[in-house]
Amino acid sequence: MTIRAVQLIEKNTVREYSFVGNCGEAVTTNAEKLLQLLRQRRDETTAALFALPRFDPMRQNVMWFGQSTGSLEPFGELSDEEQARFLDDLTVMREKLQSLSAEIQADARNHKGEAKVYAQLLPLLLNFPKPVEYHLFRLNGRPVVINWGMNKGSAIEAADTVGPFIENWHKRLEDRRRQALEQAEAKTREESFLGRLTRAGAKTGAVTVSLLWNDRNDLDLRVQCPNGEEISFFNKQACGGILDVDRNAHPCALTDSPVENICWSKRPSQAGEYRVLVNHFRRHDERVEVSPFTLRIQKNGKVSFHSAEAGLGETKLVTSFHI
Repeated sequence: MTIRAVQLIEKNTVREYSFVGNCGEAVTTNAEKLLQLLRQRRDETTAALFALPRFDPMRQNVMWFGQSTGSLEPFGELSDEEQARFLDDLTVMREKLQSLSAEIQADARNHKGEAKVYAQLLPLLLNFPKPVEYHLFRLNGRPVVINWGMNKGSAIEAADTVGPFIENWHKRLEDRRRQALEQAEAKTREESFLGRLTRAGAKTGAVTVSLLWNDRNDLDLRVQCPNGEEISFFNKQACGGILDVDRNAHPCALTDSPVENICWSKRPSQAGEYRVLVNHFRRHDERVEVSPFTLRIQKNGKVSFHSAEAGLGETKLVTSFHI
């Protein structure tokens, strides 16, 4: 079955990209033979992954043609899930090429036919200019790669740029998945805080410090001001801030979804460090010895969260902020 150059994917000047080791003539002359070898010794799917190179009549440009027609999508525009599947295809292709290259090298040592030519050209199939992702596409729903065997500038020997790319891009996708999970968790946490604060009638302002926990124990939110004053259930107003919500202080009004809140309606006038503490004052829930909690600090339009836990009688310095 003849391998055909069907759909133009990209055209580059020879000044921008050059074949590794000045193998341009050998690559363009033997590309179809090379991919036929790949098809015969491995499979059609792997061979179809590679675009075919062609020089223009003046040999000033290299054109890359896909072996089929259809919609063309750059790798960078695919979804994370589609990119992951693309990387799986590249991994399989790389493994097949490496095993085939070892076979051809053995044939070359035994002086079999055109094995020496193929032994020289096969490593080019794993050599892409960097950034590698710029040379990856999906054509008609299937992966296709261009500019294989080329580099920007000059390079004497082919290098496997596919393997490091796959490893690094997998890490990138994993980081993106982790960030998405963290963002989702932060959104859920924020919605939980805001829902409880709203239901409790809490105020927000230039600075808002909120405490959330999920049992009936009595935790107390405290803020120590730069001048030595403290906002707490003992002293609900100091240094411009007000403790306006205090939950689980009374045994007759316990809740499993408590929240406490200290708010400055205007920017605090006292400059310096504000220390935020949480005290486990009283144990109402005999099932819970240690109460995990989360602090939410809203300041200058930015929000941060801090999680810890406290046992009965324990006071935790959780964080601080500066004005």
